[in-house]
Amino acid sequence: MKRITLLLSALLFTSVQLCFSQNSTVNAGDYDRIALNVYIPDQAEKLSDISSKFLKDKVNQMLANYGLSGDNSSARFIVAPVVTILSKEITPTSPAMTIIDMQISLYIGDGINGVKFGGTSISVKGVGANETKAYNDAIKKMKTKDQSLQEFLESGKKKILEYYTDQCEFILSDAQNLSNVNDFEGAIYTLNQVPTVCKECYFKANKLAQQFYEKNQDRNCKIKLNQAENYWSANPNSQGANQAAELLNEIDPQTSCFESAKVLMKSIKSKIQNKLEADEKFQRKVELMELNNKAELEKERIKALRDISVAYAKSRTTTIIYKVRGWW
Repeated sequence: MKRITLLLSALLFTSVQLCFSQNSTVNAGDYDRIALNVYIPDQAEKLSDISSKFLKDKVNQMLANYGLSGDNSSARFIVAPVVTILSKEITPTSPAMTIIDMQISLYIGDGINGVKFGGTSISVKGVGANETKAYNDAIKKMKTKDQSLQEFLESGKKKILEYYTDQCEFILSDAQNLSNVNDFEGAIYTLNQVPTVCKECYFKANKLAQQFYEKNQDRNCKIKLNQAENYWSANPNSQGANQAAELLNEIDPQTSCFESAKVLMKSIKSKIQNKLEADEKFQRKVELMELNNKAELEKERIKALRDISVAYAKSRTTTIIYKVRGWW
């Protein structure tokens, strides 16, 4: 554990040095640190499900053009597109065609607190054999990269950074409260929402996340080791051996009880002639520890941290209700 702590400290220092080397100018490289959700609100113009999805994909394309991470359904900050029909007509031709002139307004803000940061509008015209196709043709022509969009996103980003700067201590406190009830996954997820470009807050959040990660891994190590022992004790055969080995394979090699996991795996293998399916992966972890392969171990740690946040976000069953009243 001491080894991983030193390694994480070094990596954290490097990351923070990179953050502090940036100035206040907004650039595309910064944007991928901001989590946004493209939120399609209820609108006066009743878009079909196909057109709504098409619109959402188009706005996500716009965010991607500027390096922003869109379509994050758990994000508190949103970009909300609103369609207004300026004119609509059916041509007297055969077959008849629908012509739609529309305005797509984009709003960015804090969807949880209901604070709008800014907005911009794009005018487009579409033609199609029916209304849906006309809508989609217009949305297809929507610009996803120009000066006004860049200024719109830069202004929103600055407001988001201000939020993390002003609310940093509350975010850290919320994460600490979650860890106090052993919800380490929730604590890590909360801290991982802080963007790298928030410098000082990111430094604090990242440092705290490492502590919670180590506690979480140690707790999981003890739980899985105990489960593996129980599986093997109840079924000292090939089936029980493979069940136990699968659990042992999930144990972080840098935790305090990994040595006990090695002892149990060795004991199981000595009594089972059949090959254990999980043994190959387990032995790779043993080799990484014995060779002190910090680079590979760190890769596994980074992946594990990412997996924890992703899994936690997917496990949240509560639907976020965004507050956008008065935004348009």
